[in-house]
Amino acid sequence: MALILVCLATTLGAVTFSNQLSTPATGADPFVLKHEGIYYLYCTAENHLTDTGIPVYTSTNLIDWIGPCGAGEHGLALHEDDVWGDTWFWGGDVIEKDGKFYMYATVEEHLVAAVSDSPLGPFTQAVKEPMHWTKEIDASVFTDDDGKHYIYYVRFEGGNVEYVAELSDDMLSMKEETITFCLRALDGTWERGPNEP
Repeated sequence: MALILVCLATTLGAVTFSNQLSTPATGADPFVLKHEGIYYLYCTAENHLTDTGIPVYTSTNLIDWIGPCGAGEHGLALHEDDVWGDTWFWGGDVIEKDGKFYMYATVEEHLVAAVSDSPLGPFTQAVKEPMHWTKEIDASVFTDDDGKHYIYYVRFEGGNVEYVAELSDDMLSMKEETITFCLRALDGTWERGPNEP
């Protein structure tokens, strides 16, 4: 069956679509939040902004984007002055709960949770510290049908190790007793580029 599908796809030709940002911006680790008809794209900046925060771009159609247009300096939604850490800002998963917006970002290889009244930021921390002092990266938040919120993330433990935990009611910390191992990706060459040892 798989062979038939491959042959059919080859015969019919591949259909592709390119959706470039309508700005010169680029970024890794994208996350898109839809709120009140507007799409908000948060990503790792690929320029000097990587060392200062997380930018945000907006669109009404997922084709035409403007930004960075965050409420912080340089159009950043999350800025180093407002949270723990001062370099290596990656990703930025955002969720809305009860009219507040919560961002989970990697800063200096630690997870930071920050809050804002707007999806444009500024996202801030009342207490400037990471969620844990253990190195953890790449947060992804999931809301279950029962309304509980969970955070998936990676720890460095002889390779990338995925964990999940339920978020506390304040959305800024994890319920420590719920931290659960998910899977281990053994350290290997697939994690590295051709010029890395």
